[in-house]
Amino acid sequence: MANAPKKKGTGGETELLRLLADEELVFVRTPPTSTYDLTNASPNRLELEPLEVLATRPDRGQWLVTIRVDQLAELLRQAGHAHGIWETHIEVKRYARFSLHTIFEGKFGRGK
Repeated sequence: MANAPKKKGTGGETELLRLLADEELVFVRTPPTSTYDLTNASPNRLELEPLEVLATRPDRGQWLVTIRVDQLAELLRQAGHAHGIWETHIEVKRYARFSLHTIFEGKFGRGK
């Protein structure tokens, strides 16, 4: 029997895979030796630096994602070229420390 944190992580991956599939986005699990859990499976991926995303969900809550601001800007530019300006609401908080930052930096390294 898998330990509780591993089982919870695997369940989270499965849930996120299903949510992405509902949005017609194809993702697959990566090998256990990879530094991240999911990747898009399309052979038509753009020749750009990978979009690094931290997906989190509390036990009773919704999925949220954390990405770098330069990647957010590029996504908004791309959406703007295709569909016009995408109205965006951003709440800004600054504290001495955020636990999500610790996780993100541990997985993907210092911002550029």
